[in-house]
Amino acid sequence: MPSPITINLVARETLSERTLKLVFQRADNEPIVYEPGQFFSLHIPTATGQVTRSYSVATLTDNIHANMELEIAATCLDNGQASDYFMHAPLGAELTMTGPFGALTLPEQLPKRLLLIGTGTGVAPYRSMLPLLSRRMKVQPDTQVILLMGVRQPEELLYGDDFIHFAKRQQNFQLLACYSRLPVDAHLHDFERQGRLLQHLNELEPTAEQDLVYVCGHPAMVDDVWAYMKQRHFSVRQVKREKYLLSAAAASTGG
Repeated sequence: MPSPITINLVARETLSERTLKLVFQRADNEPIVYEPGQFFSLHIPTATGQVTRSYSVATLTDNIHANMELEIAATCLDNGQASDYFMHAPLGAELTMTGPFGALTLPEQLPKRLLLIGTGTGVAPYRSMLPLLSRRMKVQPDTQVILLMGVRQPEELLYGDDFIHFAKRQQNFQLLACYSRLPVDAHLHDFERQGRLLQHLNELEPTAEQDLVYVCGHPAMVDDVWAYMKQRHFSVRQVKREKYLLSAAAASTGG
């Protein structure tokens, strides 16, 4: 287990009705080093003792080895201990973290097609991947990358502007945002779709011969996508999964 690192909360911003953007720096002013797609476990002081929650790195930086900030997207849960702390902690508040952890990282050699699938804050690791994807796609210009995001409505589309801007700059990067709770007559942009994520995943016709699939977010969605991929003869190595488990105590990733 890596040694705990002391960090300070330096910025807080509302991303959506139930999601906070939180930015931290190390107390010793050293870089925060990780691989895009990984997560850190934060050890949070509360009135009843310390609780631990894990959050994917959402930081957007061109140089992760000299990066001085950790940005995360934290879901705010009713009566959640971590949620209450982050909503009310003063800037400068001190806590500790361990990590980085996780294998939701990009391979050196990109596949013919890479499918990035996420719901809610599950898109955070994909945001951190954008600079590295840009460099890898220049070397491998035939690779196609599709980001399939699922939320209830447009207001919950986290980091949407970053993904839209990236799609405009990268010819082989496509963004598809799926809204599960949207009026039938709602106006949609080219990248938007009405309906649940799985419905539009089927339209992409994934094949084990060409695709590598990353899935991150709500556990039911992750399980549904994995079941779907197994039916299409994908192996465990071809589908990288990370669940954001929200128990009653919100005691795991993403809480």
